[in-house]
Amino acid sequence: MAYMAQAIRAGRRFDPILAELDESTRRQLHLLVLDSTPAPDDPAHAAELARLGTEMESIYGKGKSCDAADNCRDLLALEEVMGHSRDSEELLAAWQGWHAIGRQP
Repeated sequence: MAYMAQAIRAGRRFDPILAELDESTRRQLHLLVLDSTPAPDDPAHAAELARLGTEMESIYGKGKSCDAADNCRDLLALEEVMGHSRDSEELLAAWQGWHAIGRQP
């Protein structure tokens, strides 16, 4: 996280010349700088961010969404449904199941 924070901050120095760069380089810098959140400078806050990220990955990694008939699907199965189904009821159920996995009692 510390490296990514440093790389994001370093990438921002190119903002003034983005228009002069080729499309591929401009896109890479855009993705690095704008689509990433740097870790906090405070070590305690950075550690808390790392702990929360690990906890969230664990929750979603082991979570399952089950329907009334006890048919359970993990996150990858739900993503498969959302990526390929065109059935609005099935999509809604998958979306709701995905969100339910992240809710903690």
